[in-house]
Amino acid sequence: MESLNIENFKRNIQQYLNYDNEIKRLQTEKKLKEKEKKKMEERVKEVLVQKDLEVNLSNGTLKVENVETVKGVNKKHIIHRVNMIYQDENEKKNFLDFIYNPENREKEVVYSLKLE
Repeated sequence: MESLNIENFKRNIQQYLNYDNEIKRLQTEKKLKEKEKKKMEERVKEVLVQKDLEVNLSNGTLKVENVETVKGVNKKHIIHRVNMIYQDENEKKNFLDFIYNPENREKEVVYSLKLE
């Protein structure tokens, strides 16, 4: 029974490695496809915008839309905003220390396999 479990464990490891390798290969392929898609998207958008076109397809209409988005919040943005609110340098420092101090953030332990 012990050797059966070891063999099963070995098979599990091999299957894990097979999946890992396949995922890496697919991710590389996906990255290449996305890069090519982005190039095509820019070319198509350029023509659609220049000619003010919409293209009817079997599964819908392809058109360019203007979409307004909000930029993400990053450390530089937060510091800029804090500087606008607080005049006192000590208050600014205390606030930013509170926000960015790793001791004030929730922690969790996550286990993952790593192949070195």
